[in-house]
Amino acid sequence: MSQTNEAAQAGLSLQLEYLSAGKETDRENFSAVCSRLFADQQSLRLLALLSDPAACQAAEHAADSLCTAAASPRLRALLRFLLLYAIAAYDSLTDLSLLLAGQKAPLFVLTPVPRISADRLLQSSDFQPPAAALSESGEGLSYREALLFFYLQTSRAERNYRMLDLMETALSNGQTPFRITHCLVSLRAELRCNASHLFTALFSLPAAAPKQFQISVQSFRAY
Repeated sequence: MSQTNEAAQAGLSLQLEYLSAGKETDRENFSAVCSRLFADQQSLRLLALLSDPAACQAAEHAADSLCTAAASPRLRALLRFLLLYAIAAYDSLTDLSLLLAGQKAPLFVLTPVPRISADRLLQSSDFQPPAAALSESGEGLSYREALLFFYLQTSRAERNYRMLDLMETALSNGQTPFRITHCLVSLRAELRCNASHLFTALFSLPAAAPKQFQISVQSFRAY
């Protein structure tokens, strides 16, 4: 990725990615967001596959055939886990491709539906998502919604500081950089009004009771 001079003067191009990752460059922010999307999807899909008896049985069958050919039955449990791990990685890569293509992908998967079988995974050497999978329009979150989900998971202090960083970058130019720490904004408001007595005049003599009294309210805010 590259950033033009106009985008550099206006601030970071990938501002939502910066709010979610907090890195210095667009490339680092985009890489961090994609890595987190892939890792979260892979972890959730792997847990769903390990909890699915049908997926475990299919992976165990493929591992049995491979162990029989290699004459190493002790590797069956390890190969079954590696096959499920590879299936989860394949599905997560497809989900990430869907998000980057403007489609939606499920963030939380309870019932796994693998896009590739364990037998096909052992026979095929092409791990690129098929074109049919990239045209899916299923339910789930879009890329922007996933970034907003990550953004809300950060602490309030980090969100505020990153937002201030974007303000500084957007308001700065090459000659006079803008800094929030050098900026002081204050507001003072004062309200004065006269009001008539409602209850004191009922219990006092008409000559002794004051007709009006003054109300004064002051407020001061500084940033």
